[in-house]
Amino acid sequence: MKHEYNPQEALDLLIRKLNDADQQLAAHVRAAVNAGTDVQEIQQPRGRDANKPRSYRRTVPYSPEQALQVAVDALRAHFVEQPMFINSLLDDMVPASLGPGTTSSPSLAGNDKPIHIKTEGTEKAIEIELYTETQLVGELGVTSREPELQPMARVSAEEIRLQQSNLNRLRDLVDFREGL
Repeated sequence: MKHEYNPQEALDLLIRKLNDADQQLAAHVRAAVNAGTDVQEIQQPRGRDANKPRSYRRTVPYSPEQALQVAVDALRAHFVEQPMFINSLLDDMVPASLGPGTTSSPSLAGNDKPIHIKTEGTEKAIEIELYTETQLVGELGVTSREPELQPMARVSAEEIRLQQSNLNRLRDLVDFREGL
């Protein structure tokens, strides 16, 4: 496929469009791209240690082509894989029951009235805490001890297929391999 743009221009445009649409997502994609890749290098020392090569690891930036693939992978994780994980979690929680199981449960010791909560077979409302208890106030912008909760909502299979299709088109647009 012959492009009218080079990989660096495509990456810059992708990041710019992401930033216009969702700055937080753009920051995550930029962080993934900026992380680079680890390489192991061997250095042949000179002098008296000449027969003891030293190896070390260092981080090198991705090439523009690699960075585009990392960006598309990060978008796939956000728009396809995370919704699939959430749907799987919600499906796995349907057979679960909330509350104490039986009247002989140790959690009911000293309770006069048993609590019966029958929720097996129904979809549960699930929320996750965005920050752990061990994070200090002020770290990552947390200003209070009140937990910030993120509800986990089901994403339709059609929406996931649509996002998959969009990402496949994007991957084709940023594929710079020869002979395509």
